[in-house]
Amino acid sequence: MAGGRAVVAELSGAAPATSGTTVTLSVADPALPPAIHHRLGEAGVALAELSLRKPSMDEVFFALTGHRVEDVEAVEGKEEEAA
Repeated sequence: MAGGRAVVAELSGAAPATSGTTVTLSVADPALPPAIHHRLGEAGVALAELSLRKPSMDEVFFALTGHRVEDVEAVEGKEEEAA
């Protein structure tokens, strides 16, 4: 596990999130997942699963604004109550 995390961190330049044997990383470069897969194989790290997914709308909103949708809705609700 530590070897896999180190490979992902080295190639991405970011610290991946880990939970048990799961390593998670958000990437924007479409060439990065194949490179990580290749390097993990070279390092002798066996993959049980490799998943790719597009970000959710909530994740995109947070990445663009730095705020969670729930936080914005709460603030807007308080503003409407005050009006």
